[in-house]
This record gives sequence, C-alpha cells and structure tokens, in this order.
Amino acid sequence: MSQADIEARFEKIKNTIGFLDIPDSWVFMLSCIKILAKDYGFIASKEQNKPCDGNGHAIPLYSYPMIEYLRQLDYTDKSVFEYGAGQSSIFWRERAGYVVSVENNPGWYDQIKDETATNQEIIFRKEQRAFIDSILEYDNNFDVIIVDGAENRYECAVNALKKLNSGGFIILDNSDWYPKTAAYLRNNDLVQIDMSGFKPTNHHASTTSLFLRRDFNFKPAGSRQPVKPVGGMDIHSDWDDRLY
Repeated sequence: MSQADIEARFEKIKNTIGFLDIPDSWVFMLSCIKILAKDYGFIASKEQNKPCDGNGHAIPLYSYPMIEYLRQLDYTDKSVFEYGAGQSSIFWRERAGYVVSVENNPGWYDQIKDETATNQEIIFRKEQRAFIDSILEYDNNFDVIIVDGAENRYECAVNALKKLNSGGFIILDNSDWYPKTAAYLRNNDLVQIDMSGFKPTNHHASTTSLFLRRDFNFKPAGSRQPVKPVGGMDIHSDWDDRLY
C-alpha cells in the first residue's frame, strides 16, 4: 500500500462514525466544542454554577481570552482592588501580593466573608455611594483595579482612575454594555484593549477590556509569553529563530 493509499484510508476512517460520513469541518467543530466544554471548564462551571477552569480552579467571570492573558503575568508584588467579590477574589489572592474586594450583596457577602486568605480583605458596603467610594478609604493606590460590581460602573471607573498606580491597569468587565464608561477611561489617556469571547456559565459572548497606563510593564509569570493556550499545540519552529 502506498503512502497516498495509507493517508486516504486514514482520512476515511477519521471522518466516518458507523455509517455516518462526517466532513472535516464537523470533525474540527467537535474538537472546538471539546476544548470549550472540557479544557476551558465550561461544563464544570455551569454544573457547579461558579466559574472554574478545566482543573476545577477558580477563575473570574471574564471572557476566556482575558483570563488567558491575565494568567501570564506576575502579580507577586502587586496590589489589587476589585468592585465585586467571588471566584475572581480567589483567582487574584492566589496570584497577587494583596487583594481588597468590596461587595454590596449582603447574602453573598455572608457566604464569602469568612473564606479569606492572609493576603485578602473583603469589605461590605451596601449603600450606593459607600460602595462606589470604598476605594477612596485606602491611602495607598492599587496596581490592578477591577470594575465588575453590581453598581454604577461609570462612577466606579472614575474613582478607579484616581487610585490607579503608575504602570497599572483597570479591568472593565462587560465593557460592551458600558461604552460610556469605556470611553471615559480611554479618553483619560489609558490604552484600551478589548478581549471578546465566551465566558464561564454564559451562553453568549461578551467583552472584557483592559485599560493600561502607558508605562505598563508587568513581567511574565513564567519563562515565556505568550504561553501555549488552552487547547493549543506545543510547537516550536525555526521560523522563530534568527537567521545568520
């Protein structure tokens, strides 16, 4: 049997299940579904009703592309403030030097207030202005500020900008729903980067946006950046080497 015959036979077997002949496009689609459902942890997130990755670790309810990017950076000496607490609080406390999260839902706060780590603080501010201004209670500024709470995000973004360290960044989740808030941050000399895609537990795509100070320079968490993405292929080519 020639090499061509072997390859033809392999393709026939690969694309056939029982008596059903499946085109390559559907085989590839099934592979994509598997990556989203299992590798990203989408099914586990939905079944548990809380965002987690394919290994069961807590992740934020941001778009998957944003989560993959954030995982690449080193936050060991960074401070984080987030409007809204939850799985994201666990994600940040496992990476950052210190994390402050403010929550305004009393029932949810009661569930999570005793699950803090030594580098983490969760505060409760029920009233609208107290929640929005909670970041101003701190004398220090923060390297990372997340605007993702159940309150007026425009006003939260205004205060976030006041308390953002040089070289830091703001995350605005669901930014496609808050174009005025995004415009405010962008028009205050922050660099906007939008990352759209699916999110844990959601049946629709959404956008999570970064707003970077122009002197942003966080170090990679590992030896390389970018790392192999979830469901990606671990390939090195000499196209990545200099020619001499």
